[in-house]
Amino acid sequence: MATSKLYLLLMLFVGFLFESCALVLGGTHGSIKSYKYNNVNKVALESTVNKIIWNTSNITVADTVQKNYMIYEKDGKYDTVYTKHPNADAYVNISIAKNGLVYRYEFQYVGTIEEWQNNTFSELSIAYAYDEKDNGGSEGNGSFPWYKRSLKKRLIKVFESEFIEKVDKELGVKHTEPKE
Repeated sequence: MATSKLYLLLMLFVGFLFESCALVLGGTHGSIKSYKYNNVNKVALESTVNKIIWNTSNITVADTVQKNYMIYEKDGKYDTVYTKHPNADAYVNISIAKNGLVYRYEFQYVGTIEEWQNNTFSELSIAYAYDEKDNGGSEGNGSFPWYKRSLKKRLIKVFESEFIEKVDKELGVKHTEPKE
């Protein structure tokens, strides 16, 4: 009886410790899945991503709540991209329409500005993903526990078939999956 109470107190303390760290450090969204491109720097990856977003009819830049923004210019065309993150160069919000359904994704370019300038590889990572019924979220906030494995697979499948395959083809490089 005493050991079970001690065990319960220990578990509560550990839970409190993890919760406190998340509050103090701001938590994290985690990564649903990452895609690494060897011999492709961040500038080339970002340029390719923008080209695909602009030239693919079923992919659009998604609206977000806050109004941090950046203006993209390409071939004399201008577009305003809104993001809920102050580092607009790192995060991109898109919607992908497929079979009459709309999926929403927020992905990020992984790394710091210094790494982007010096690395011979680049990487993007899905931070948030939602289906047509707003099911989903991030890996870090527990949106994809073991019993929602099929939701996660479905969201990744749409992202890869409608977006990542186009990035791979345009770059002429097949992505790899970074070791975690």
